[in-house]
Amino acid sequence: MDRAPEDLANAALAYVSRDTIVSLDGTSPAAIHCKAHWYNSMLEFISKFDWPECRVIQSLELLEGVDTAGWSFAYGLPSDAEKVWYVGQQKFTTPAPYERGMSSDITSNRQYVFTNEASAFIRYGSSRVSIARWSAESFDLIAIILAQKICMPIAKDLKLHQYLGNLYKTKLSEIKTSVANSEPEVFSVDFTPETIAVRSA
Repeated sequence: MDRAPEDLANAALAYVSRDTIVSLDGTSPAAIHCKAHWYNSMLEFISKFDWPECRVIQSLELLEGVDTAGWSFAYGLPSDAEKVWYVGQQKFTTPAPYERGMSSDITSNRQYVFTNEASAFIRYGSSRVSIARWSAESFDLIAIILAQKICMPIAKDLKLHQYLGNLYKTKLSEIKTSVANSEPEVFSVDFTPETIAVRSA
């Protein structure tokens, strides 16, 4: 099923008001606020769990001539890596300690992964996932995040804002459990996100 940002916006507006939009480039308050928040709503959802829809597994690019900041290796962090769930060997056994960093060059946005793991692989949630890829349940949760963000400026309803927050927490817990149960081998290893080890001197 094809979905566009406008579909996500209208799903969010269904929680907040009776408004609908045809384009995010419209001048109505609904269009303006949805345009401002729809993408960040999706990124926020990506960061909550190791969702299959946006999961990427690949080898990391070993970099030469980069200060390893006390680690053994410096790798290039993929530019679309919104949330790192694992760094280590390809078979995903024990996660390796790692640290994320950015180029010391103030003109560069290049990001790095520092670790002592040779030939390291990464598992991450990608920001390049399209709205069309999300399951119906995931799409609804992203819509709820967006609805909560636009609730106060559009509906000015604090009780509705709180209701959306509680609804999101409940549905998020349910879908996490469902995904974990559908991929038991994947989640048999504890992927601790953003693990940063304290290195000895």
